[in-house]
Amino acid sequence: LYSKQQLSRDEVMVDNSSNDLVTPRSLQLSLYAPRAPPYGTIHHSRLSNKVYCEDEEFPSEIKRQSTPKTNLRFSKKYLPHPHIPNSLSWGDNITRSIGSRLPISLQNKLRDSGAFRAIVDGLVTLNAPLLVITDPYSALLFVRLTWNRTKISYGSHPMQYIHLYEPNKNKFQERTGFVFFVHGGAWGSGKPWMYRLTALSFLDIGMSVAIVGYKTYPDADVTGQVEDLDQAIQTLFCLQPELFHHSTISNIEKKNYLGTCLIGHSSGAHISLLMLVQHIQKRMLESDTLTPKSNQRPMFDTAVGLSGPYAISNHFDFEAHRGVEELSPMKPACGFSRESFQMNSPGTRLALLLRQFPESGQPLFPQLLLVHGMEDSTVPFTATSDAAAAFRSCGVERCDELYIGQTGHQETIMHFMFGGKTKDAVLKWLQDRAASGEETVQLVASSKL
Repeated sequence: LYSKQQLSRDEVMVDNSSNDLVTPRSLQLSLYAPRAPPYGTIHHSRLSNKVYCEDEEFPSEIKRQSTPKTNLRFSKKYLPHPHIPNSLSWGDNITRSIGSRLPISLQNKLRDSGAFRAIVDGLVTLNAPLLVITDPYSALLFVRLTWNRTKISYGSHPMQYIHLYEPNKNKFQERTGFVFFVHGGAWGSGKPWMYRLTALSFLDIGMSVAIVGYKTYPDADVTGQVEDLDQAIQTLFCLQPELFHHSTISNIEKKNYLGTCLIGHSSGAHISLLMLVQHIQKRMLESDTLTPKSNQRPMFDTAVGLSGPYAISNHFDFEAHRGVEELSPMKPACGFSRESFQMNSPGTRLALLLRQFPESGQPLFPQLLLVHGMEDSTVPFTATSDAAAAFRSCGVERCDELYIGQTGHQETIMHFMFGGKTKDAVLKWLQDRAASGEETVQLVASSKL
């Protein structure tokens, strides 16, 4: 439990445009595994009113509390629960059907050979030309961005490159900030060009945008992906250090400066926060030992996680409920075992790190915003609420949560491409932070365990 003073600092923001946060679907998603027994188990069947219970199964104290007015019959009476889903969605039915019919060896082969990545990326590529028909104006903007991008390679692998976009110099005399965007794709798919339209939301307000590509599974696990992000940031910092600070910006423009922002979507949000924790570990080691300090490492002012799965062990249970745990790249990318899942969860790793270095006394963590759609059936919104609680328990006091009603997994990123309430809310959050005059990167992580 938190004190009133803590609760006033820990903001939980909701979309108040309509009363659509608590819906039958969002309630069901809040009770998917691991928060409730998986679908198909005897425990789930009892909770969802599918199994009769004999008289002797009810504790005697419950029988004594019943009265004739309650109209309860303990002989062959259902065990009621108002929100446990008693049937699967059509999407879950499809994924569970595929998972049950395809041999596990074949699922693993598709996953580990790169066929999963080829199929997913191929489908996106095939559907991309449809944008010309469905939204010609966005298709035109996509082409313009293609002409104006700068490609920067930061490694020898073909996936190790950055697409850098700069705002219109005729419209903005000074850049108003910098966004480092990390795409998702279940740790095993995705390319920067697929998220090109995301840059528009930030270019329109004068921010530079870097969309980073990195090695996806099976070319790299999460450790390799985090190393790629770190290498990409170091490369950008060496080539264009002005992206990461505003010392050259005039005092008149500083009040409109939105800072440097790290943004990740889905699995990209996970590896982004994991990278931040890794940076903390390096700084703590350098300050605690005689280890020589590494090259200057840029720090972000803010970080935004969109629809991210942060507790890997919990998300594995959720994927198992959907029947995709053997086909999804998550299990091999995050280490196969429950122990590895825990170590690759940013909140858990930060807590373990702070046990080793309980008094850091350094500003370590940027201001954090975690965003989630309430009807996300790929990563449930409970992943964000659990992650926020984990970070606050580690002393990250500036951790805001934003929940968007009637919004799914892909919609949170599509809102940045084509406009929507997620984009509006995140930009407002960034602008409010700048207008408040708060010092950036001011949070001191200290263990509260």
